[in-house]
Amino acid sequence: MKTRYVSSALFFILASSTSSLAAATAEEAARIQATFQSYLGPEPGVVTVTPAGDGYEIALDAMPYLKKVTEPNFKASVDAYRFTVTPKGNGEWSVSGNGPYKLSTSVQDVFTFEMAAGNILWSGTYNDTLYAFTEQKMEISALTINQVNVDPTTKIKSSVVTVVDKTNAVSNSKDAGNGLVDGVSNYEMSGLISSTTMEAAPGNDAGALGNFAYVANAEKAKFSTSMFGMSSRPLLDLIAFFVARPSKELLVKDQPLLKEKLLAALPVFASIDGSGAYENVVIDTSIGKFQLGTMGGTVNMNGVTKTGRFAEGIEITGLKLPDGLPLPPWSKGLVPTSMKLGFDFSDFDLDAPVRKFIAEMDITKTEPVPPGSEAAYLAAVAPKNTLKLVIPPGEISSELYTITYEGTTDINLSGAPPAVNATVAMKGMEQVIAQLQQAATDPTAQQSLAMLFALKGIGKADGDTTKWDISMSPDGKMLVNGTDMTALGGAFGLPPPTLAPAPAPAQ
Repeated sequence: MKTRYVSSALFFILASSTSSLAAATAEEAARIQATFQSYLGPEPGVVTVTPAGDGYEIALDAMPYLKKVTEPNFKASVDAYRFTVTPKGNGEWSVSGNGPYKLSTSVQDVFTFEMAAGNILWSGTYNDTLYAFTEQKMEISALTINQVNVDPTTKIKSSVVTVVDKTNAVSNSKDAGNGLVDGVSNYEMSGLISSTTMEAAPGNDAGALGNFAYVANAEKAKFSTSMFGMSSRPLLDLIAFFVARPSKELLVKDQPLLKEKLLAALPVFASIDGSGAYENVVIDTSIGKFQLGTMGGTVNMNGVTKTGRFAEGIEITGLKLPDGLPLPPWSKGLVPTSMKLGFDFSDFDLDAPVRKFIAEMDITKTEPVPPGSEAAYLAAVAPKNTLKLVIPPGEISSELYTITYEGTTDINLSGAPPAVNATVAMKGMEQVIAQLQQAATDPTAQQSLAMLFALKGIGKADGDTTKWDISMSPDGKMLVNGTDMTALGGAFGLPPPTLAPAPAPAQ
């Protein structure tokens, strides 16, 4: 769960307002309200701006729009969000809000969502040149979220109740040049409890997933996000463009301008780096308590750029299983207690296909781009006809062993087998073998033992560690520590090599 700030997109209005330190006026309030409406629509009651001393009190209310929803059995109740803006001079505005907040939406027998915060204390400084907050702080206390969903097919009802005692968030942004903005946000939550239950409708078998419950607790959670090169102003302009043209006919009329706005918003952002972790997690289930020291992950991705990249990582430490699980005696010490997994895709181009789409699109047609152009877009995404996949250094550890690994491969989009290079190392193999040898009559243990002996035989000893340097070529040849193991690939569960068809001769 992430706690989000009120979007800086709401404060585009300050850029077109007079940044003087004079007393607020009704005329300026009306101008601010009109500018807000250019982004949020002209529906009466959605935006209210009132002079207050040397600043302005602003209320944003979604209810006028929600009342227009015609979905049968739909209900909604959303508090207006109220805050104050005060000019500081030099294009800066002080923004603050303080108070409880509640919202709820539901469709009978489909879903229910309710959120309530005991108090939201928020403050920040908005820069009307950057179209962004240079700094923000938020503290949320006593946050409660209730969610109920009913599966339309099985009628299994899942309910989740989440409580967060306190959330603190801090963000900062700065001018990155060329109209772009860099920003960093940090969140910290404490006292997290989440209870989940699933139950089947009367007379309906819920199967393996039905009629169970668990409660997850985390002492603390921390998240950090860094965004570089965000196209702040062009994105706000794009929002305003769509709000001002609420029908397809209006968009069609201004399609050339739409394309200009879309191109101006590129690359949306240059890159995003995110990380987060839950600390001291306890998951209480009907079979006992699962415990985790930390459970976290990372995300790294580029925007609409020629240097495409998407990477993700997951890390778990301090895993403890419940006492009394029906595990065989020989498994003691073999269950992983920590793991680090990840992948990193790169060497693709998002800029070229997006620009191609914008240039070719025609929203007057059912298919906005010419039919049969998939191959051309694929060539734009992967001009080398390959994607690079990197498996960064990973680790799986237990009380008896530690396995580390890393590798790279180029994925050929034509279907040809990839070239693979990887390194795997295992520390503690002798201890694992000794453990498995205690289960002489267990066929599962004996199968694992036979595999370990085979792997040890082709491994390279390095002290108390066994290593395997693995390479596979596009012709299906596999080398392990320099020895050709192609013929034995099937013994390790490897699929037989498949070669791509030879290209047709040039005409």
